[in-house]
Amino acid sequence: MFSNIVVMGRLGKDPEIRKAGQYNVCGGSIAVDSGYGERKKTAWFKYDIFGKKGDAFARFRKGDLVLLVGTFEMDVWTKKDGTEVQSPKIKVTEWSFTGEKHDRPAQHQQHTGYGNPAADPDDPPF
Repeated sequence: MFSNIVVMGRLGKDPEIRKAGQYNVCGGSIAVDSGYGERKKTAWFKYDIFGKKGDAFARFRKGDLVLLVGTFEMDVWTKKDGTEVQSPKIKVTEWSFTGEKHDRPAQHQQHTGYGNPAADPDDPPF
């Protein structure tokens, strides 16, 4: 049985590419916020994106806002002290870049001259 999940959040670190046999796998973590103010909570998910989709995803950076769609599973492992640990993970089937990191300047700004003091005053504002 599969559980589908859709999350939107910010990358917790730069995506990392690793080899799994003959395929590349892009992995990392995503922070998903809910609530606001004193009730704000952050849930962390690990993710894996396989093949060419993962290669394309690897260009994003920590803090970028992304949407991930995939199947949900729990990674389970045992620590050295014998404690069992569970961590939520998404095997991503689709993804979308939804926005840039809030403190990074936009790379593709439209320069129309409207409201730009450096624009020629004789140029129309459109």
